[in-house]
Amino acid sequence: MLVELRQTLLQQHAAALIALYGTGGVGKTQLAAEYAHAKRGEYKAVWWLNAEAEATLANDLAALARALDLPEKDTREICLIVATVLHWLNGNTDWLLIYDNATDAKSLQGYLPHAHSGHVLVTSRNPNWLGLAQALEVTLLDAEDGAKFLVERTGQDDAAAARELAEELGGLPLALEQAGAYCEATKKPLADYLRLFRQRGQELLQRGQPADYPATVATTWEISFEAAQRECPAAAALLNLLAFCAPEAFPLSVFRNGVEQLPDELASAVADELAFDDAIAALRRYSLLVRENDSVTLHRLVQLVTRERQTGEEQKVCAEAAVRIINRAFAQQNTDEQALALLAHALVAVDHGERLSLLSSETTRLVNGLADLVELS
Repeated sequence: MLVELRQTLLQQHAAALIALYGTGGVGKTQLAAEYAHAKRGEYKAVWWLNAEAEATLANDLAALARALDLPEKDTREICLIVATVLHWLNGNTDWLLIYDNATDAKSLQGYLPHAHSGHVLVTSRNPNWLGLAQALEVTLLDAEDGAKFLVERTGQDDAAAARELAEELGGLPLALEQAGAYCEATKKPLADYLRLFRQRGQELLQRGQPADYPATVATTWEISFEAAQRECPAAAALLNLLAFCAPEAFPLSVFRNGVEQLPDELASAVADELAFDDAIAALRRYSLLVRENDSVTLHRLVQLVTRERQTGEEQKVCAEAAVRIINRAFAQQNTDEQALALLAHALVAVDHGERLSLLSSETTRLVNGLADLVELS
């Protein structure tokens, strides 16, 4: 990704502004920091800005005035200092600015230089940057790279357990680092961590303080969950239900065709196309959900944390709703191939139903229908 990032910056003939986006804990900030470290000799000035809030962003730009020893550095009017810094950037070349953890393009208005003489990196969970920057997704690690990391991080040589654990953690770098930190602190074998994670995963996502990162996976995503819910309550309802399906592409048509089987808040949103789009957009802004064509996908750890945020009764409601809409989807499929596409979701929904002791007729009907499908698969 460092190679791709460098090539993209050099190939841009307009303003070289790139937004690195991805889910919390995927390594956006680390990638930007590593780029700045590796290429610092090629820039006259490199400056890091906390872009999460306007106040910190303005203060960090003002601090650049002092680093550059600009005449206005001690002016009390911070807006004047910011304007002076931007004027310097517009008139000079070979600088790099990193705007870390920006919420969206609008939040950076008034804080970006207009000249094309330097490079700007933005890190964000929000994937929507086409109006301002070229967006590059920071992707998850594959099982092989995740396993290599765990082996090197822990000094253990159980490659098979490392690979299985990397798959269980969905290739999320922060989760891999937490696992490594936990095993280092407790001297726990990777195979034992894997066993314990399958039993008490949510608790482990709150433990194992990662090196050089201020929060655990659970804490990192909790902020995103709360923000998405404030923006659109139906987004939380959608996330809650998808947490009881498989971590694979889920057709949105299943929701539309089974709207009467959904909890009230989610049903109202699904019945209104604009409201449903709003719910999906709210989750995408924080990279909690990926949409491809007419399907959505959740990372398996997002699902785990989402389930554990719910009360026992809320889990039963969502698991039952998942079973109902998948049952309805099965009844509407015209071919075995279409039904098989829902098999993974059906198996996961039934598994959660059994775990929560849901003995409804819907669960029984889905279990009976799965027998023939398993044979076909």
